[in-house]
Amino acid sequence: MGELPRRVLSALVVAPPAVLAVWAGAPYFGALVLAAVLILAWEWDRMCDGRFGPAGIVLALSVAAAAVLAWLSAWTWGLAAAAAGFGAVLAVERLARGKAAFWAAFGALYIGVPAVAILWLRDDPVAGRASVLWLIAVTAATDIGAYFSGRAVGGPKLAPRVSPGKTWAGLLGGVVAAGAAGAAGGWLMDGSLGVLAGAGVMLAFVGQAGDLFESAAKRRFGRKDMSGLIPGHGGLFDRVDGLVIVILAVAAATLLIGAPVVQW
Repeated sequence: MGELPRRVLSALVVAPPAVLAVWAGAPYFGALVLAAVLILAWEWDRMCDGRFGPAGIVLALSVAAAAVLAWLSAWTWGLAAAAAGFGAVLAVERLARGKAAFWAAFGALYIGVPAVAILWLRDDPVAGRASVLWLIAVTAATDIGAYFSGRAVGGPKLAPRVSPGKTWAGLLGGVVAAGAAGAAGGWLMDGSLGVLAGAGVMLAFVGQAGDLFESAAKRRFGRKDMSGLIPGHGGLFDRVDGLVIVILAVAAATLLIGAPVVQW
């Protein structure tokens, strides 16, 4: 089976349960986030240390605690658990003379804070479901648009030293697709098409930056994929690298504006 059929088949298996969990809300969405952060912690520690060791266990426990506390609407305590995890993983890595102590510890924040943020966004009783589905749709559209336009057009590389496969054409395709997805979400939810299209465009750049950040991290540790968990895609982190940063951006904007994204 070629790469594209594997990617499509994997997406058809993974995406529907995730969307249903977002739609259903608690407790299903909380369970989904908890399972996701445990997988992400496993992948992150394997990248940093070459195996899942004591620091990885501490990392997994800390991000799981952050997710569970956020699931219980204890947002501040969830963020505190992620911050405490950073210190705990750093201490374990230093005791074990780990060569990537900061990177390993950073995983507690990189995984834990977005987990708290997306649970907080979904908790809105009026617009939580729509907001989370919208940001996922925009991020997915960015990835799909970038993939197909990059393959079809090719051309100059976006960041050849970090991610040789990414092109400027792919970036443009992702931006256009994200803008269209943002506007479509606005139309479906009676929001402002112009505002949400613009938000989609901006989040496309944010998501691509998150993608490049993880590519740089993998390159530092000599890895192509975070794992082989999802055929055709690599690991879970390889699929949500843009999403984790988009979640943070949407949560921050929601706090600043004082309204959920679909009401901007």
